[in-house]
Amino acid sequence: MTFGSVDIITPALPTVRDALGMNGTTAGLIISLFFIGRLIMSVPAGIMVDRLGAPVTAAIGGLVMLIGSTLAALALSDVVLLAARVVQGLALAMLISSFMLSVVRARPGRGVALMIINVGAGLGTVCGLVASGLLTSAFEWNAVFWAVAFLSVVIVVVALITPRRRGFATHPANTLDPAIIDQDHAPLRTLFAPMGLNLIIQGAYGVFQVAFPLYAAWRFDASGSEIGTLLLVTTFAHIGCSVLTGRLIARHGAAIVIPFGMAIGAVCLTGMLFMPSPIWLVPWLAPYAGGMVACNIAAQDLLLGMAGRGPRAVTLARFSTDLAQVIGPFLVGVIIDLAGYRVPIGIMAGLLVLGVAMAVRVALHDARTAPIPIPA
Repeated sequence: MTFGSVDIITPALPTVRDALGMNGTTAGLIISLFFIGRLIMSVPAGIMVDRLGAPVTAAIGGLVMLIGSTLAALALSDVVLLAARVVQGLALAMLISSFMLSVVRARPGRGVALMIINVGAGLGTVCGLVASGLLTSAFEWNAVFWAVAFLSVVIVVVALITPRRRGFATHPANTLDPAIIDQDHAPLRTLFAPMGLNLIIQGAYGVFQVAFPLYAAWRFDASGSEIGTLLLVTTFAHIGCSVLTGRLIARHGAAIVIPFGMAIGAVCLTGMLFMPSPIWLVPWLAPYAGGMVACNIAAQDLLLGMAGRGPRAVTLARFSTDLAQVIGPFLVGVIIDLAGYRVPIGIMAGLLVLGVAMAVRVALHDARTAPIPIPA
């Protein structure tokens, strides 16, 4: 439910832009301001989960999401809609932090927590994209926000009936494995490389959220339903590759997976620019999604592992993710207004190539510093 509320707006973005008379920059702000709200709340949300517990934090987040979604659904101008998106972002930070920290503590093994999180995100996105296409085609654009408001009520109810345990130390997952609370984590200066990789990967995701639907609408005159169907291809690939990526990370380590995923993403993005019709995008969208979910899971798992897999680790992962997803969509809108719809996708492919070089360096360093197993 939480992740469905994130992507439900994406297929409707061209419709919202036209209905409220927005330009490309303002349309990009619909996504950017949402992530600005998440960015602002990322650190406080981690503190709330630590002190209040996940169910209470989730209930508060659901209530705030209800307020923001109702405001967005009733918006008659772009200013009101953009303000509502900030409120929704604040709420989502609380919801995701509750979910993420709970899963990381319960399943601390390499790649396992991020695999579970991404499968959940994928299933939520499927529901969001399907609902968005149907609602946008059958009703007005604001129907997608009424759907999120309904989901918010469900989240609040579920959170309130969930048994609550206050505080960090009393969480039952903390007693399952000492590795869950790893105090021997790397100093902050050593986390710049994995944070940089996470910034590039998450920035590419934020760019894709805005650039792809606008490009498809411009290049192929695709409707909201058609865009939603195309994005479902990426979502199903996300779900399938999440499980495979978790196993690859457990066997080979996160650092090895990252450059391969980014390289696949860069190649597929470049190929999309030369396709003559929407159906020809599908053979590129599926491997693109698989490569990006692989490097996404691996980059965050690498960062979480180096930072200790506790509240500090989750906060760093969420902060770098939200920062990238604030900057990316805003720049997309500006670039579209200045240079057209193709350029942001080309730039995104170039950034992924840069990321491949960074990831190879991290992988080589990881291989040199890995402990040598001693034969029994």
